[in-house]
Amino acid sequence: MIFTIAQTQLNLGALGKNFSRLIEIWDEHDGKSDLIIFPELALAGYPLEDLVENPNFLKACDETLGELLKESCNRKSAIVLTHPIKENKKIYNALLLIESGKVVAKIYKSYLPNYGVFDEKRNFSRGRNNNVVEWRGKKIGFLICEDIWRDEILDKLSAQGAEIFISLNASPYDAHKAKRRTTLAKRIVKRYKLPLIYVNLYGAQDELVFDGGSFVMDLDGEYIVPPVFWQEMIINNDLKRSSLIAEVEEATSSSIYNALVLGLRSYILNNGFKKAIIAISGGIDSAFVAMLAADAIGRENLILVKMPSKYSSDHSVLDADDLAKNLGVKPITIPIQKSVDVALTELLPHFAGKPADVTEENLQSRIRGVMLMALSNKSGAILLSTGNKSEYACGYATIYGDMCGGFAPIKDVYKTQIYELCRYRNNNIPKLSCFMGLNVIPENSITKPPSAELSYGQLDVDTLPEYSILDKILHELIEHNQDLESIVKMGYNRELIIKICKMLKISEYKRKQAPLGTKISIKNLSKDRRCPVTNQFEIV
Repeated sequence: MIFTIAQTQLNLGALGKNFSRLIEIWDEHDGKSDLIIFPELALAGYPLEDLVENPNFLKACDETLGELLKESCNRKSAIVLTHPIKENKKIYNALLLIESGKVVAKIYKSYLPNYGVFDEKRNFSRGRNNNVVEWRGKKIGFLICEDIWRDEILDKLSAQGAEIFISLNASPYDAHKAKRRTTLAKRIVKRYKLPLIYVNLYGAQDELVFDGGSFVMDLDGEYIVPPVFWQEMIINNDLKRSSLIAEVEEATSSSIYNALVLGLRSYILNNGFKKAIIAISGGIDSAFVAMLAADAIGRENLILVKMPSKYSSDHSVLDADDLAKNLGVKPITIPIQKSVDVALTELLPHFAGKPADVTEENLQSRIRGVMLMALSNKSGAILLSTGNKSEYACGYATIYGDMCGGFAPIKDVYKTQIYELCRYRNNNIPKLSCFMGLNVIPENSITKPPSAELSYGQLDVDTLPEYSILDKILHELIEHNQDLESIVKMGYNRELIIKICKMLKISEYKRKQAPLGTKISIKNLSKDRRCPVTNQFEIV
């Protein structure tokens, strides 16, 4: 039996576009294989969230499925995909094997993930009909994404005489996901002595990125078709060794950078934008975001804006100019000092008797935000926020100031990772880049002490611990949900941990109002980590 792995890029809600893509692949491979395997929810898109509860959407899904059934009438190859199906007032994520105008097998997704970014129990009902499908002389154990992680389903399919496992997935990326998938797959094929076809989605949806990584593995845990990442892969295979070369894709700078590019590109283009605005300050974060944007949508679609104040150092202005020159983009300059002075004059009577503090500092950031949003409104370009995970976690960002924007590309990237990624990008052209320049990010932006430059001589370390320490503690608090005593035992200062815990807690309200940003870690600061804003429990 010959199978077609259809690792392809599909979009949520784009029923017509997705239908056309499926037909295009079907046309190309019809008669060349027995079964074309598409990712989870290939027609409707993933994740559907509450869209699946819209009756008009479900009606449109039914109509599109009807068209797909008509298309199957005179074809030699069958297809398999999953689709939202409403039956007896319940909505299921149903795997459909379609052949000759009919659904010849229907299996409901059994395990609905309800952790991290997932909330499928809210939208779907659980099915319990995971049975082997006998088709064209083959006993197939079909699996829908989360079901592959459940031994009870695998045990049942094996006991029913399954000869092969086929798993349809929309498995989101994080920096360690590829390794976990491979480990799981090897355990399954060796335990059940069955080959496994794993088909995953490629693309992005809001914060989520799908890296592909589809593969075929034999019962010894060796790749028949090795995983291919960060591109579409449509390939026929008869469970014999492929000539494809396995890609190494595990928590590397290359992997993370491609995820960030794909997430940003997809968000911009799928939401109808053509250009992006980035405020460049001469610092490492804005330089990195500008580099990402150039790679995502092309330097010709960037609007770079310099917004100096009296606190902007000469080297920062020069670093911003060097970045723009390296990108080949002429920046816009909008000085903000006059606007700041006018605002302070108007506020002076209301500030009487009170010393200058962070209020005046934040005013500068907020004036920049007002002007950048005005440029965004007038030009129709999306404003990109340049805050990183370390800053967002600690609240070291100005709400309605530098947090303004339609998307925050590095929201899930720690400051220390930014340094690593800048070094990587200056020396490499990643797979998804559409800008071919090297050494774009100025060396001084990477090596100088980071500063918001909202007052004379200001440095980040005046407010925050060194990022090399801060990020390690934040990683334990956020990604691993460790408590105070556990982190103290790792050798970190107790008072410092308490300080960071408090910053993390009191800045929750800012994060609730922050733009979306590409998820690259095992736990980001939005869907993965759902914390109350009003919270009187003392963590430490």
